[in-house]
Amino acid sequence: MGGAGFIGSHTVDELLRRGARVAIVGRSTAKEYKKAGKHLNPRAKFYNADGASAADMKRVFKKVKPDFVMNFAALTDIPLAIREPLRDAESILIVINILENAVRFGSKKILHASSGFIYGNAKRIPTPETEPPQLTNPYAISKMACENYLKFFNAQYGLAFVALRYASVYGPRRKTGAIPYYIRQIIRGKPVEIYGKKTRDCIFISDVVRANLLAFEKSIDGTEPIFNIGSGQETDLIKLHAVIKKFLGKPQAKAQRLNTRPGEVDRMRLDIQKAKKVLGFKSVVGLEDGLRQTVEWYFADSTKR
Repeated sequence: MGGAGFIGSHTVDELLRRGARVAIVGRSTAKEYKKAGKHLNPRAKFYNADGASAADMKRVFKKVKPDFVMNFAALTDIPLAIREPLRDAESILIVINILENAVRFGSKKILHASSGFIYGNAKRIPTPETEPPQLTNPYAISKMACENYLKFFNAQYGLAFVALRYASVYGPRRKTGAIPYYIRQIIRGKPVEIYGKKTRDCIFISDVVRANLLAFEKSIDGTEPIFNIGSGQETDLIKLHAVIKKFLGKPQAKAQRLNTRPGEVDRMRLDIQKAKKVLGFKSVVGLEDGLRQTVEWYFADSTKR
């Protein structure tokens, strides 16, 4: 699920490059995805199906009988999830349908895209996996619920899983979130609105793809298969704005601090020692290099439209 989205499409590309056979499930047709600017690799087999529909998912699993399943489907707009919780709750239905059919058709392992935002405003910075969740918004609530279903199906049926709690993922192909918003506002000559004194652990997409494949390849024994995936660095959003405007050649661009909004996370820096020790994962793309690549892609993509 989610193989035409931001993280999913990059992961699909790498899987295909390595010779894997890949099937993608999405609720739009391939033509609609292309029109919407989604990145649907033509070498992957595409199935137009609704992940929240038990009948649709059973039909796809029966046809494909996948050995391994990756789920990247989620509503990534946290303010929208706060306004419309039902839209975010659909993520839980998708995971349940995946798990039930994985058991029914003999899948070996599930990878689920979780989120470091489940820690909320954590007391410990950097934040380890053992930190108690602070479920401050529907997005975090659904992510935690999905992890609990993964644990249940593992205990009940022996279905192997790994859940990766991503930090703030950025890079080419992402069109929502803080960094794409900053780029658009700066280009338009409009101030960037920053709510509260926020920091983020920013991780580049190629690092996340590598973490995804390491998590699938490694045999994880003797530890809970839940890992933080981040850069391990904490970046103030004002600094983020400054780096982006430098690459855009807009030194005069302004950032406007506003009052913080309810349900949002103020600080984020994930402790990635567990992923480093068990998976052999370490972020290798620096912030400035990643932002430069992101800005270059944004301009290249804009010229195609």
